[in-house]
Amino acid sequence: MEVKIKLVRFLSKGDERRFFLGLNEILAVKSCSGLGCFLVVKIDRRVLSNAMTKELIALLSRYGICLAPLSVLADSKKFSWIKDPGFYWYKSMFEDS
Repeated sequence: MEVKIKLVRFLSKGDERRFFLGLNEILAVKSCSGLGCFLVVKIDRRVLSNAMTKELIALLSRYGICLAPLSVLADSKKFSWIKDPGFYWYKSMFEDS
């Protein structure tokens, strides 16, 4: 699956490096490439676990990145828990435009 996210401005080279280190530590993330002000992240859904999903959500949240592109995960039974409105990410993923 490919997820296209709009990047934010990094505060320093180290800040940017830490973001990409965090992204690359998620085993289900197979690659990422820039496309203008967007980042296209290729995720292997077969490998993606609940824990990895939470790490990805946390990383993107920390950097203020809109989570709406990840909402497609909730369509599968495996990740239906993502739709719980009690989670901190719900608004960014399902309500923000």
